[in-house]
Amino acid sequence: MLKRSVGSRLYVRLCRYISNRPAKLLREKYDEERRDYPQRRIGNITLYGREPFVQDVTKALAALADAYPYGYSLVQRYIHAVEEKGFVASASIRDWKHLSGFGARAEETTPDGGLPVTSERYASFLVQFAAERRRILWSIPRSAKAAAWQKKKEQHAMSRLLRARGF
Repeated sequence: MLKRSVGSRLYVRLCRYISNRPAKLLREKYDEERRDYPQRRIGNITLYGREPFVQDVTKALAALADAYPYGYSLVQRYIHAVEEKGFVASASIRDWKHLSGFGARAEETTPDGGLPVTSERYASFLVQFAAERRRILWSIPRSAKAAAWQKKKEQHAMSRLLRARGF
């Protein structure tokens, strides 16, 4: 294995700092905006929403932790927050897709406040989202191979979750 030169290592660190700084500032602003809303922390993930939504996401994360520890650690590392869409009124966020830039998700809910999918399916979706964030943060270009790896992680999570459930 070849070692990089000092200049090359400094360049990589500088690039990471420059690319990570805006996301860190956005996370701080996001947390400041949501400080007055009820929240629940599960590991490194903050949940914002009504009780049925929080219970569904908690159940999905617990199932993921039991059945697929690697996927759970991936989700803990790359997802910052999950919120119920429309629960938090945000003046600075006009499009909910902007949340994914720093690892937050805004999820649609059913009229009773729960998730529209099973906890296993939602947990595998979180693994897929975390794998996508990992690809972006590691500056891996979008390709068929990267998409296949991401899909493989999601499918592996789903199969492990269903196996743990008895299917």
